[in-house]
Amino acid sequence: MIHKGLWGVESEAQELAHQVVSNLSVTAASVALWDSPNFSLRVKGFSAPRPLSTPPPVGVRIPLSTARWHRHVFERKESVLLHQDSLTQAMPKDEVALSLVSDLRSISLLPIVFGGEVIGVLGLGEMRAPEREPLTREKVDRCNALIEKFIAASAHAWEVRRLLEQARAMSCLLQISQGMLEARSFGEVLNAVISSLSDWLGAPVRGVLLVDQPPEGFKIVARWNLPETMTEEDGGRLLLALARACYEQCPVCLMNVAEDPLDPLQAEIGQNETWTRICLPLMEDERLFGIACLYVGDELRPTAWELDALRRIGEVVGVGMGTVTAIQRRDRL
Repeated sequence: MIHKGLWGVESEAQELAHQVVSNLSVTAASVALWDSPNFSLRVKGFSAPRPLSTPPPVGVRIPLSTARWHRHVFERKESVLLHQDSLTQAMPKDEVALSLVSDLRSISLLPIVFGGEVIGVLGLGEMRAPEREPLTREKVDRCNALIEKFIAASAHAWEVRRLLEQARAMSCLLQISQGMLEARSFGEVLNAVISSLSDWLGAPVRGVLLVDQPPEGFKIVARWNLPETMTEEDGGRLLLALARACYEQCPVCLMNVAEDPLDPLQAEIGQNETWTRICLPLMEDERLFGIACLYVGDELRPTAWELDALRRIGEVVGVGMGTVTAIQRRDRL
C-alpha cells in the first residue's frame, strides 16, 4: 500500500514558517496547506520569535467554506491584508485560529502556488499600528523567494500526491464500472456509486437518482440516507431547474446546497454543516435521459481533471441505468 501523505512537506512547511520569521520583521508566521481530496486547510507549520497567548495548533483542520479570507486568496490567487478592525468584526473564530493569533494588529495572507494552482496560504502577523503598511514590495519579494524555495524542496512530493489522486480516481471509475455490470435495480446502481465515490472523495455521500420518464417528467427511482420528507415533487422541482443547463451542455454541476434555495435538502443541513450537490448527467446515445443527484458532506473544489473523471463516472452510471431499465421492461413482458 502506497502511503497517501506528502513525504517531507510537513517538515518543509515548518521550515518555511521558521525562515519567514527569521528573515522578515514579523511577529509570527504559519503555513496552511490544502487537505485532499476536498479543499480544507490544515496548519502544517508555525513559528514565532517569542511566546504568544493563543498560538494556532499545528494540525488543526478548517473547511474552506468557513475560512472566507483564505477562500478569497484561493479564488483570486492574490494576497489579503487584514487589519485589527476586520479581525474583530468580520473574521470567524476558526479562521482567527488558522491565521495566527487574535491579538495581532494585522495579518497578511499570501498564496502558495504550485503548477498554476493555489496549494496553501502563508500567514504573516505583526504587532504594529494598523495604519502602517505591513508588507512593502521588498518584503513581498522576499516572501515569494522563500515560497519558491519551499516549492522547489517539496515539488517531488506534490507531484507524487497528484499521481496518487489520479490513480484513486481511476480506481473509483473501475469500481463503479464493475458495480454497473452487477446492478439489477436502481438501488444497486446508487449503492455502487455512493460506496466508490465516498472512498475517492474521503467524505460521506448520500444521494438520490432521478430519471426522465416522459410524460411523467423527473421521478425519484432510488434514494440512500435521505429524509423521507423529500418527495418526488421536491426532486422534480430541483431537477427541472438543473435539466435546462444539462440538456444544452451536459456538464457536471456542483453547487453548495446552502446557496441554492431550490434544493429540497437545504432545510435538512445543520448550521455548521457544508454539503455539496453533484449532478452527473446520464447519457444514452448522446441524449440526456436522466440525472444522478448526489450529496457530499463537505465542500468540494475539484480540479479540471477531477471534473472530467466525474463526467466519465456519469457516463458509466448512465449505462447502468439504461441496463436496469431494459431489464425491468423485459420482466414486464
